Amino acid sequence: MRDGDAPRVNAAPDAPELSRIWALAVDTDPRCRPTRTAADTCRATTDRQSKFEHVFLRGITPGEQRVHPSRYSDHHQLYADLDLA
Repeated sequence: MRDGDAPRVNAAPDAPELSRIWALAVDTDPRCRPTRTAADTCRATTDRQSKFEHVFLRGITPGEQRVHPSRYSDHHQLYADLDLA
């Protein structure tokens, strides 16, 4: 990834494109980290049982995260509660 490039869409947690973001922020899924076992610990967000959707936070505490299948897409709806206190 070159400076100024945005991460590609559908990036898995361990994708090199996300490494700069992981250095600054956390995912709302507390079990999801860019490790070799990320596929085993991240909550799946697609019909293919992969994690592609991320909500990255910095300075905000993640609350509960929920994933619901969508009848309109193979990507599921991701809901994240945030603790702004």
